[in-house]
Amino acid sequence: MLLKDFLRPRMNALVIILVVIALALIDTFVIPRLIAPKVQATPEYRLSTRFSYGELKALVDLINADPAPKVILTGDSVIHGGGVGSGSETISSFLQQDLAQTGSPYHVYNVALSGAAPIDVYFILKSLELDSRDIVVYDLNTGHFTKKPVNFFKATPELASKYHHGESLYEVLAQGDKALADRSRIEDQLQLWVTNTWKLYTYREILNDRYEEEVKGIYDEIPPVNLEPWYKSDWTEKVKNSAKRGAVPVEEDDTYLRFFHYMLETVKEDGARMLVFNIPLNQEMMAQYDMIDRVGYTQNVQVLSEQIVQHGAIYVDYEKLIPSQHFTDSLHPMREGNRIIAQKLQEDIGPWLRGKELTQP
Repeated sequence: MLLKDFLRPRMNALVIILVVIALALIDTFVIPRLIAPKVQATPEYRLSTRFSYGELKALVDLINADPAPKVILTGDSVIHGGGVGSGSETISSFLQQDLAQTGSPYHVYNVALSGAAPIDVYFILKSLELDSRDIVVYDLNTGHFTKKPVNFFKATPELASKYHHGESLYEVLAQGDKALADRSRIEDQLQLWVTNTWKLYTYREILNDRYEEEVKGIYDEIPPVNLEPWYKSDWTEKVKNSAKRGAVPVEEDDTYLRFFHYMLETVKEDGARMLVFNIPLNQEMMAQYDMIDRVGYTQNVQVLSEQIVQHGAIYVDYEKLIPSQHFTDSLHPMREGNRIIAQKLQEDIGPWLRGKELTQP
């Protein structure tokens, strides 16, 4: 046997070992340094409206690494801050400021996504390592229910197992992709293991964009379409073909309602406390442009609020909390509106913050 024939398999094995060691060192020491400037674990930080999976995963990981008791604000653009241009003007930022003044040990985080449906929130909450000290706050937007077809961000289901109490969720998530619908639990767990273990793979989009000049600025704060008070614009044409809020009833077989149940169950099973507030609505604009079916809307709120209470969460109604001048449109509060919500939240979750019980109002 020639010497090279003897050494070749051993050299191949050595190369593989060295590559694995190199990747492990990159994951441990290099990747965190590159990601740190992009994703911050602060109450002012909010994910870009064009977030990547890596950004979302990095934020979840940072929150899970925080040993302090937490207030997790999650939901859609109302909590994300769709009516303000800076993370310092969001509900989470104001709430953290208020809690700091009282000496509270709680850390506040904003994990809302602009346009997030209950499906998205379910997977985010499922990926968070909540415990009995933590408080979850969710903004209930009835407009997400009854929508057809079912929509959600493709990144959020990658955060956690696509199984709920042994039931496969792939059929819903596949959206007509039979290959995805037929995926096994083993495939699901393998994918989760890869994305949770291999940082270079998980954060590949962030690392790629970091050095691509043509996408320079993709991580900059992206302001919403309108930051001006709503009354400075004529909304007649914009809302002419929009369905009235409450025009479609929430049905028992609604897919979003199904994931809404899963979301509530997940928080309860983790032992965390949860408060759900009905989002504030711009009462003056709703009336001026005939944007709400009051009877249908009231019925939908009742159906959803009953589900919240049945799952052991607290429901509060903020529909008329904010004066109309503090909105950019029919539902997105401006800076002062967010401050009002933060103050009300501090009052409503106050007993929990002080280690006491909180009962349904």
